[in-house]
Amino acid sequence: MSSLFRRWLASLTLVCAGLIAFAMGLGGLLDARSESIMAYNNCDLPCAFGVTPGVTDRQTAEDTYHQIAVKPASFLTALQSSFTLRIAPADKPAAVQRVIDDQAETAEGLALALVLFQQPQGGSVRAVRLFEMSPVIQLWRLGDLMAQSGTPEHVYASCEPAAPNLLLIFGGDTIAEVIPGGRLSPYSEVSRIAVTADLDVTLTVMLASFACSVESPWQGSAAYWVYQEHAGERE
Repeated sequence: MSSLFRRWLASLTLVCAGLIAFAMGLGGLLDARSESIMAYNNCDLPCAFGVTPGVTDRQTAEDTYHQIAVKPASFLTALQSSFTLRIAPADKPAAVQRVIDDQAETAEGLALALVLFQQPQGGSVRAVRLFEMSPVIQLWRLGDLMAQSGTPEHVYASCEPAAPNLLLIFGGDTIAEVIPGGRLSPYSEVSRIAVTADLDVTLTVMLASFACSVESPWQGSAAYWVYQEHAGERE
């Protein structure tokens, strides 16, 4: 074997090793991006991290979320409280951890949980609305949500070109806001989700974040404009 051929073979080996390392790194990046906060939900919708609207009483809900909150709850009014939940990614020893120190909000998933109650004192939870707060872990992906909840029964499309988001309604208890990214797909990001015992009220509140909206039938994995084009149609 000539020295020239050996040098060529050694160079080829280094290139291949570099490509393999790059591919492994890319795979790790994709795996990290596929992490979602709702993947660690310890119950099925309409239950959100141990709290089910219309079933869980106020004290139990507050105690449950206090255990996974970054800091004590903020009591916004007599009818609602907010909790910043810290959800640890898969490489942590526990899926859900209690952390009091605000400085511990490094690469973990953070979600704001707004908990609404049926009455000022006592009673049960009316709704839980979860908002994405983490720069590194998304709240959920549409494909994962549909694997659990099936096909949306109603769709509301924002008619704002600058914010072309969709509100998807599953059953009578779950609403998700999705960022289509031009075309709806299983990988579309769910930016906020609500589980509720009062669908009409919760839907009205969530639609208020859209300057205007149109109702459309479910069109599957389609471009955002398709939903606007079919506004007002019935399935």
